[in-house]
This record gives sequence, C-alpha cells and structure tokens, in this order.
Amino acid sequence: MVMHMGEKFELEVLTRLAVIESKIDDYKLIKEKSNEAYNLANRNLETINKIEDRNKWLWRTSVGALITGLIGILILFIKLGLGIN
Repeated sequence: MVMHMGEKFELEVLTRLAVIESKIDDYKLIKEKSNEAYNLANRNLETINKIEDRNKWLWRTSVGALITGLIGILILFIKLGLGIN
C-alpha cells in the first residue's frame, strides 16, 4: 500500500490530534483530583481549627482548676495557721 503525501500528512495530523486529546483527558482528570485535594485540605483546616479551639478551652479549664486548687490549699494553710477549724 503506497500512501500519497496528502494521506501521510492527514494520518500524521490525526495521530497528533489523538495525542492532544489524550493529554486533554489527562488534564481534566488531574484538575478533578486537584480540586478534590483542595477541598479536602480546606475541610482539614476547619477540623484543625476546631481542635485547636477545644485545646484552648481545655488548657484554660485546667489552669483555672489548678489555680482554684492552689487558692483552696492556701486558704487551708491560713486557717490551720490561725487555728480556725
């Protein structure tokens, strides 16, 4: 089978077009995956912020309880030192 110059050119153009189409399909898949990753990262950021807020609350509560306990011990020592029951 002998190809004429026009047929050869047409075949080359079609081959290159097929390569371009496959790259475009790959681009669409990559874009979808990157959007999924971006959305997941945003959700993770929200979750991290919530966890950090809970940790602040827990830290403040613990420090408050410790201060309250120390004040109670101080009052106990003052009462014992003054002989008050």
